[in-house]
Amino acid sequence: MANEKKTAGVNVGGASIIMVFSVLCLTVFAVLTLVSANAESTLAKKSSAVVSNYYVADANATETLAKVYEIVDEQSSLQDINVKVALLKDVSTKEEAGLLYISYFENIDDSQKLTVKLSTDGKKVDVLSWKVESTAEWEPDNGLDVWQG
Repeated sequence: MANEKKTAGVNVGGASIIMVFSVLCLTVFAVLTLVSANAESTLAKKSSAVVSNYYVADANATETLAKVYEIVDEQSSLQDINVKVALLKDVSTKEEAGLLYISYFENIDDSQKLTVKLSTDGKKVDVLSWKVESTAEWEPDNGLDVWQG
């Protein structure tokens, strides 16, 4: 019996554990990649919608600006310009110190609008501002999670 050799068998247990662990890791990475790709796709769609809404509002605001340019070119006095511009949709005017201030806005979405402010002296039109403003009401988070023990 002392002369009997022990034969080493194939160590299947260790290889099986490594194989199961490898498959599990690859599965987890595949699921994480799928979730990440889905989140990026959703973000890209939202971003595309916001940008296209902005450019629609910008195009409408530019059309209104073109109408104002046309009115200023056709009319000779600030009074005539004021009367004609006031007839445009959603345009407000204010005459002050020899200048006519014109303002209007275009809605981008439920929470933003594009606001345009112009001034004219009857000869030329100056763009004072062309900016996006928030229309949603801001609500601060007053809650402070403090551990009470």
